[in-house]
Amino acid sequence: MKACQRNRIANLVYVVPHDQRQPDGQWSQNETRVRIVKLANVYGPGMQAEDDIIPSLIRRALTCNQRGEAAVAKSFVYVDDAIQAVYDETAQPTEINVTIAECARLIQLLSAQIVGPCGLEMQPATNTHKLGHNSSTFNERLVHTFLDILHSMLLKGTVSLPKNTQNLSAQHLLRTIETRQAASKTLVVLIGQARGGRPAWSSLKANVLDTLHADLATFFTPDIPAPELQAMAKYTWNLKETDDWGSYFDEMVATTCPSVNWRKHLCPIQGIMLGGVAQCGDNAGSGGIQLAFRWALHQKLSRLGLWNEYQHFILSRSDHIYLCPHPPISLAANEIGVPEGEGYGGITDRFLVAGADAFKRSLNIAGDLVCKAAYYADTLLTPKQPVNSEILLATFLLEQGLHVRLFPRFMFAIKMPQDPTRWSTGSDLPFQAPFKLKYPYELTLSERTCKTTLAGSTSVQRL
Repeated sequence: MKACQRNRIANLVYVVPHDQRQPDGQWSQNETRVRIVKLANVYGPGMQAEDDIIPSLIRRALTCNQRGEAAVAKSFVYVDDAIQAVYDETAQPTEINVTIAECARLIQLLSAQIVGPCGLEMQPATNTHKLGHNSSTFNERLVHTFLDILHSMLLKGTVSLPKNTQNLSAQHLLRTIETRQAASKTLVVLIGQARGGRPAWSSLKANVLDTLHADLATFFTPDIPAPELQAMAKYTWNLKETDDWGSYFDEMVATTCPSVNWRKHLCPIQGIMLGGVAQCGDNAGSGGIQLAFRWALHQKLSRLGLWNEYQHFILSRSDHIYLCPHPPISLAANEIGVPEGEGYGGITDRFLVAGADAFKRSLNIAGDLVCKAAYYADTLLTPKQPVNSEILLATFLLEQGLHVRLFPRFMFAIKMPQDPTRWSTGSDLPFQAPFKLKYPYELTLSERTCKTTLAGSTSVQRL
């Protein structure tokens, strides 16, 4: 029933009307048992629709957007009674006839008690307008509905409560929300270089940060300023650019396993696994650079004590356009979430989401690789076969006992004219846009997931 209200389904086909029965009261074997139930003015927790009467009144009261309401009487039915009526045709749901104006007045009193007055002059309450209305059951159920919607609005940040409130319900809500927010905080970390510009960064804010109520950290080389993006960030970190990113590998070895000659074992491996590391493999791409960033990020998060501050972490790049909102994060403790596609024999290394423990373990890929260089070279990686960063990442996560869960892709990488690149120079779009696609198949998958096209999306139309 809550789903019906949430999705605005006005009619529910369920059981047979009485006049379809045979004279003896029995059902004919060939009769179709159908009843059309009209769900009108159902209220209760779980309501989200803006155009339902009671949620609309509650939201207006909480945001001080009150207006004169009609004296038209409505017959309101609580969601539990409606459910019972659907399943039991003999049930008699409890209805209460209240004018919209009376209902608005009750809600305004609730809002004033819990959130505080809006500064509007309120008429003195009469006996019929007090919370002791002639139906105490209606009042109690209205309070439950009010608190449920208030809870939702508090989590979204569209309304706030005074910290010194003396109202017990408000105090309980504040404690619940503070606990929930502390337990579900997400940190999004962008690594590499600041690329993508406004098209990517506006979609990051709308479809990831705002959707997940997440904090942002940028971890870039300092060569490309990005004040607009960094203004959105709670943390801004830099990693020094170098001609040989193997110097960071040397630092890893010096602090963890000083006797290991990692270059001897890893550099003969063919492929772009260590792109950016001088005289190693093909030295194309940015595989080695990404490994250095992940190791440095592991050190940064540990040094700042942020592992216990967040329940989930997202690792991404700054040049992604997110075509639709990030789905809720629901992963087991040993699971890593990555988008479908662009695996190239392994799993994509351009986006990763995980719980704190799994994320911490996943970032240790570079340290594990260099300290166990002989093991990876001789046992896991075949020097005769080219190895890319996607194969390395899949191999490492399997070695760590972390399970990869693929989810439908909803992001794709772009290249602005001023963006540097070590790999893809981008492909033109079939319509005018200020950017190129770095990997066209990412867009194909994202459009399929989001059930929209890039050309038709409002984010592109605003560019």
